[in-house]
Amino acid sequence: MDASKNEKGTVIPVWVYSNVDEVELFLNGTSLGKDKPGTVWNEMQCEWMVPYEAGKLEAVGYIDGKEVNRTSFSTAQEPSKLKTSIQKLNAEDGFTSSYIITSESLDENRNFYPYGENKVYYNILGDVKKISMENGNPIDPTSRTKSDFRALFFGKTRLFLRALPKAKKASVITASILGDKALYTSNKITIDAQQIDVFGNSNVSS
Repeated sequence: MDASKNEKGTVIPVWVYSNVDEVELFLNGTSLGKDKPGTVWNEMQCEWMVPYEAGKLEAVGYIDGKEVNRTSFSTAQEPSKLKTSIQKLNAEDGFTSSYIITSESLDENRNFYPYGENKVYYNILGDVKKISMENGNPIDPTSRTKSDFRALFFGKTRLFLRALPKAKKASVITASILGDKALYTSNKITIDAQQIDVFGNSNVSS
């Protein structure tokens, strides 16, 4: 959720997918009622029509009337941080290992900012080869292989790497200028730069 993208009272459909018996939705601590997942393929979601209000939206799952899990999302302010994670895909069939570097925009409270469009720059160091950069945007004209940056799309972008033969170490420096792109809610900007260990190095960040 993003406070700058919605007006209070705007009705927004909220869907929750779950394998529990029923789900209860809370907005800022107030219950909006329970719903049960459907059994037909196009009706499997629990659904509420929720008047938008900044704060915390929380879904609680129940089985046999007992709470078994809960998850929540809080309204995000302008993005000010990058969260970077690494997923390793083990080598098979004669190939070397591959790595997926995922960058996400967060606000100062580390809430995910789902409308991030800022560019993320990558400097690749060591024994890896860039395969592609992807963000899921079907109309982004930026080269996936020749460019050194990729814009966030709905707050995320990814870098795909493959280890070279006999690779020993590799790292990636990520950098982005973050803030409300339209300066609608704030004119504050933040520069976030990190050196991320892929393998064989010690983590260094700034």
